[in-house]
Amino acid sequence: MKRQITILGVSLIALIIMASSVGLASESEDLELRSFKVKLKPEGIAPQSANGNVQFKVKQQPAKIQKIMATVIVNKFKPKAGKVFQVWFQDTDKQGPHADSVMAFQTDKRGHRERAITTYLPDFSRFDTVIVTLEKQADKDPRPSNNEIVFRGKLN
Repeated sequence: MKRQITILGVSLIALIIMASSVGLASESEDLELRSFKVKLKPEGIAPQSANGNVQFKVKQQPAKIQKIMATVIVNKFKPKAGKVFQVWFQDTDKQGPHADSVMAFQTDKRGHRERAITTYLPDFSRFDTVIVTLEKQADKDPRPSNNEIVFRGKLN
């Protein structure tokens, strides 16, 4: 019985060592690629007094996946009833713009919101712009409403 417990203990230790060597045991093993801040400039129907920014941290994870942690802050802009803000990472390459939605949110009575998200992408560096649009609250369209872009910021 004692021998079986010892074998199980040794097996468990070996499993933990193997998991940590492939990056499964701890988030602290993520390699931070870069950390930066993007200023969001109002456009379209956004009041000129409105402002915002996005603080990014990009970390490399196993299997060539990047972990993107972003904190979005918007000030002095309250959307109309039935509308929400939606944040997109946009790639405006030669083949036409492509955008990935990363979150939707609403502001409080003063038009303020600070919201953090974490998303995982294979290659964050392909995106060159972050945009914020106004969308219908239950919008199922996977594309941004180009006529309702209210903030834009350059990533590079």
